[in-house]
Amino acid sequence: MKTLIGMYIKSAGDEAKIIHWFDNAGVKGLNQLCSLLRGWSDSVEVLVKWQRQYAMHRIQLADGRVVDAFDLWASTREFTLSPHFNTGIAGPVGDIVAGRGAEMNTPDSLEAFLTTYNLMAQTYQRKCLFFWAHADGPGGVFWSVTRKYAPKLFPERARKKADVLHKDYSGEPLRQEARNWIELQELEAALAKQAPAKLQQFDFFCFNACQDATLELAAVLSPYGEVLIASQSSTPIVSGWAFDEWPKALDATLFSTNEIAAEKIVDVYAALKHDHGVLSAIRLSDVSNILNALRQFADLLLSDWLTLRNYFDEGAQNCPPIPYSYSDKRDIVKLFDSVKATLETHMPERYALIAACDEIIRLTIEATIAHSTCKKTQIYGYNGLSIYLPDGSQSMSIYALSAYAKTSPDFGKFKAQTRWNEVVEKYSDYLRGSQKVACDPAMKLL
Repeated sequence: MKTLIGMYIKSAGDEAKIIHWFDNAGVKGLNQLCSLLRGWSDSVEVLVKWQRQYAMHRIQLADGRVVDAFDLWASTREFTLSPHFNTGIAGPVGDIVAGRGAEMNTPDSLEAFLTTYNLMAQTYQRKCLFFWAHADGPGGVFWSVTRKYAPKLFPERARKKADVLHKDYSGEPLRQEARNWIELQELEAALAKQAPAKLQQFDFFCFNACQDATLELAAVLSPYGEVLIASQSSTPIVSGWAFDEWPKALDATLFSTNEIAAEKIVDVYAALKHDHGVLSAIRLSDVSNILNALRQFADLLLSDWLTLRNYFDEGAQNCPPIPYSYSDKRDIVKLFDSVKATLETHMPERYALIAACDEIIRLTIEATIAHSTCKKTQIYGYNGLSIYLPDGSQSMSIYALSAYAKTSPDFGKFKAQTRWNEVVEKYSDYLRGSQKVACDPAMKLL
């Protein structure tokens, strides 16, 4: 029985410099996969959907002409990766130039990919769905630097950065579709729509994308897979994953269980010795336990908010946001350990609330199969999984903000199950009212 790697890659719709990095990294990654396929024979199937905008490398054609790869592939394509596939030249499947699935930062495009290859129902020895693009944890995946809601939420910043936010590398305004992204509720809907009655879960959901090792994303994916492998940190675009090494972990003859394979993937990532990039492997079957513990904490906190808010704030302020995260995501273990320490100091009689912190910490550690470190780990300290909690000190991510806005629908039953959105709303009101920090005006949307 074959092993599946489904690659969903978007390297279009961004600033020219980042497109260059992204596109060339995609070419390098698929070429490395090709080299592995030559040794794997027919035991592995790699199915790819890739939206490219242009590539800043040149290739020589059979007639001797040297041309830009952009002249040959500036579109979206679906294809089966062959051992001898040339990523600079047209693939075996033609362009998806219009219609359903052409813009990959839409749920329709993901649904089309899942449908084309029947990925949800098809049986494999192991199934890995690999996402490669920009992301922002609770804010969803596959957004561009061009920001759909920037003029609405941040008019001053949007005016100052209009050239970056609204024009592509050629200086022409980007299509409206390119100012979009797949929000968590849309990701959930796309997976649910394609899931058959008898679902063979994905063994791995992998994200070569920034800050997707979050409880919010894990809640959405948990019904459809066994392990989430993603980064709490930002992700180096060019050197993020070693595509000539990590897929070897999918070989069931060498790595017999998904947890052993996940540990190997994390080890391969750690061996790259990134300055600030880390990777986590999260057991998705454990996520519901964390959500239940978080609900217990939220119920206790919200039931006496006026008394407890100052202590919650002190604990939150003692847990700095994850670097490069718009100051709106915290490491779960660090956050609740800090809140617990504050309660033990000032309100030791709150046994139930302190115990709820302990339970969240314990369950999060148990759900974390493995997590890597990096050169700057000691400066912040990552423990595997993050959660949304803004500190108001700088402009928050519009993507994550949109997920938690009052008018936004639920995702993975996260809000209903945890009430964490109510905690975020209360805390945002508290920060604005306390005037401790110069709060982002967009916090009023929470």
